[in-house]
Amino acid sequence: MFRIDRSEKNPNLISIFTGEICNLACTLCAPDASTRWQDELKEYTIPQDEDLHDTELVDFTGAISITFGGGEPVLNKSTIPLLKKISNSAVILIHFNCTVLPSRQLLDECARFDHIEFILSIDDTQERFNYLRWPANWDKVVKNILWMRENCPDNIRFAVNTVISRLNANTYHTVEEWINNNIPTNRSGYKTVCSTNESNGILNRFKHQAQYKGMTEVEYLDQLDQRRKTNWRETFPLATNIDIG
Repeated sequence: MFRIDRSEKNPNLISIFTGEICNLACTLCAPDASTRWQDELKEYTIPQDEDLHDTELVDFTGAISITFGGGEPVLNKSTIPLLKKISNSAVILIHFNCTVLPSRQLLDECARFDHIEFILSIDDTQERFNYLRWPANWDKVVKNILWMRENCPDNIRFAVNTVISRLNANTYHTVEEWINNNIPTNRSGYKTVCSTNESNGILNRFKHQAQYKGMTEVEYLDQLDQRRKTNWRETFPLATNIDIG
């Protein structure tokens, strides 16, 4: 179910949690924001089709900036009905994991806004990306991003958000290098802006769950590897300061 949060300092700055539906179980995410995580851990009931009736009750009058997050907004059915209720003049930011292409209906709705950005969630490149955004495939993501640049409406701008953790602290710079070489601007010439934010720890999203209390980051990553047939030590040989307890 979607949730709307307004900034305490400025209620016209709005964040929308579009729902838990997501096709990825990212290493730094958790089941409260991803049905793929829920399915992997078998600890939650995966929501059925969303009841979109409540979207009709939402009022965005006066909204200056609205950020869509998730889950994956492109996959959540509340995204388009909510967009339809927003003024063309509002700044729209949509977080996007790049693993699936937006529907034509979504792109057509996006085409009317004066300022709209798709914020690409890319924490690293190649196999490191695949690990952090499991079970994403870097080659497919590259194809999707290049398709977006060539086929999105001209008004859609691109930005990149990279989460820095102890795993990718020495390699995350490859993201900006790849962006500058492959999608430096959108079709209208607006520069693709790269930004970063730092994780408070690999286990940050799990810290309130009893089964992970006292678990070290190494134990958590080893548990992931056993379940997913991955190997964080081989994938991130430059990882530093991983908590071993």
